[in-house]
Amino acid sequence: MSLARGDGRISALRASAVLVVDGVETTVDLLVGATSTLTARAGRRTFALVRAGVGFATRWSLSVAADDPWLDIQVAVTAGEKAVEIREIRAIDAAWAGTHLAGETAAARWWVTPASAWDPPGTRPLSGPVHDDDSRALAYDLACAFAPSGRALTIGHVLPTRWGNRIEADATGVRVISALRVPVAAQASLLSDALLIDLERPVLTTVADIARKCRGRRTVAEAREHSGWSTWDFFTDKIVEADVHTALAAIKARPKIAKKLRYIVVDDFWQEKTGDWNPGKRFGSIENTAKAIADAGFLPGIWTAPFFADRDSQLLRDHPDYAMRLDDGRLYAHCMGCDPPWGDRIFLDPTHPGVREHLIQLYRKLYGWGFRYFKTDFLADPIAHEFDGDRMKWRGKLIFHDPRIGLVRGHRACMESIRAAIGPDSFWLGCGSLFASGAGIMDATRISGDMRVHYPNLLICARSAIFNTNLHGGPFLADPDFSVFRGRDTAIMPIGLEVAPEGKKPYDRLKGDSGPVFDLAESRLWAAILILSGGMVMLSDRIDGLNAEGIRIVETLLDLCGGEPAVPGDLFTPMPRVWTTVRDGKPLALVANWADTAEKVRIPAGTMIADGTAMLEVWSGTAFTWKTGAEVALPAHGHLLLR
Repeated sequence: MSLARGDGRISALRASAVLVVDGVETTVDLLVGATSTLTARAGRRTFALVRAGVGFATRWSLSVAADDPWLDIQVAVTAGEKAVEIREIRAIDAAWAGTHLAGETAAARWWVTPASAWDPPGTRPLSGPVHDDDSRALAYDLACAFAPSGRALTIGHVLPTRWGNRIEADATGVRVISALRVPVAAQASLLSDALLIDLERPVLTTVADIARKCRGRRTVAEAREHSGWSTWDFFTDKIVEADVHTALAAIKARPKIAKKLRYIVVDDFWQEKTGDWNPGKRFGSIENTAKAIADAGFLPGIWTAPFFADRDSQLLRDHPDYAMRLDDGRLYAHCMGCDPPWGDRIFLDPTHPGVREHLIQLYRKLYGWGFRYFKTDFLADPIAHEFDGDRMKWRGKLIFHDPRIGLVRGHRACMESIRAAIGPDSFWLGCGSLFASGAGIMDATRISGDMRVHYPNLLICARSAIFNTNLHGGPFLADPDFSVFRGRDTAIMPIGLEVAPEGKKPYDRLKGDSGPVFDLAESRLWAAILILSGGMVMLSDRIDGLNAEGIRIVETLLDLCGGEPAVPGDLFTPMPRVWTTVRDGKPLALVANWADTAEKVRIPAGTMIADGTAMLEVWSGTAFTWKTGAEVALPAHGHLLLR
């Protein structure tokens, strides 16, 4: 099988499925020995290869339209007189030697979009060694190979999807592998997720286009309308009701900040027990807190983890079957063998209909308390073993109530229950979310690891902001995590900095939470990244603990945040250092030196800013003229924020 469009091609294409028929596992070639058909309807042509086997039939189809650059591939499996189990579908299996990237794979890179924010996105070489700044994550629903010549091959699914779709690439070729492991009833059919391929257009065009095929609830311009302040990053597990009142007073004392904020969010440890979600005695009254937030002119927000329940919660005493267990009978916890609270927080089974009913009742209760902003955390963890990462060690060892519906589909059903309960007027932020099951129903999604006021955390979150910009305003708004700026030069001591300025761990740029807290330049750099990302702003410093420099950073961020995301200028640098966009008709740029030593950063060709454009550096007020090829000398961790 060969595909070609414009200058792009894939030859010697293969496709297969792994089925269990009458108890015997068999690998079926979907293309060889099949009967072909060609149909045309409404300007779209569909070529199909149909193969009849013993006890099953398969159909691999390719759909194209003259005015659509995407090729659409889908696989159907139909069971015969008996049920058939589908374990895996490979809709594409192709060698680079048969593609338009042949001869360029040594220099080509692979754009990785993981299943969730638990793994950082980025790019890496298709062949050769992977370095520290290269992504080690695996691609799931979206990926792209691109070469210095500009040729690209983009593969992806339109979110939301129903199955765990992994996209693999190495020096030999590319494969799309859908792990299903579900039975198909006798005489019934199952469809794979529709797979889109672009053989012609440049990488930045295609990754943005496919992400926007799923229209979320919000546009990029709306991001600036949904800024807020959260208790978590400063108060963490020590939060009490009085802290919220103190924060409200501090925010109201800063009208320039207060008028830009919409939400005040109470994060984790307000509750007595996860799962029951009733107010903790130590915290105080959550209902009175919600009223105080509303009376101050903000919308109340609350943190929950819908798939968590404490071991000794009333929920599990009443419904022990809601809990996920290992095949040896042990409860499946967020942290197996850890001390409380994380070792006590076990997971609820997303395939159990009782869990869906529990979620509806829970979020109706919280909505009734007056909350209109919902931060839901640890969303993907119950099925994270289906994807490569820390939890894959439990793959095949977990027991589900109804695995027949497929874990991604079961998870999506729970997510739909949450949206039904909080209604269309509520704003929903997903954290640790599975992109495939949350797209289109969540308003915003966390796209990064944990932000802390240490430079290594900034690097982790900056990478996610750079390489997830294509998702912003598509299936959801992008949230790069907390907007925090307290540090050695920006906090009022001692009330504004709850950690030692020198930090607790020796500096290691590859490990989060290490090294000293931010200096002024690093605080400003994180604000610049948030501005260029176009994404959500959730302040989480103690506002009355920031000095004049800290307050200026917050006010600058709130003035410039939200809107069209920037795009990286040099994708062949593992951590691009020049990032540009045009927002409200005006160019905006970040030129950054991520290194621990002073370096010169060259302005690359092909940015969104024309040579000769007069710009202003935001922090210093100095003039700057944009010019391709110009070299900018920057200190370690230094940057220019230009508008």
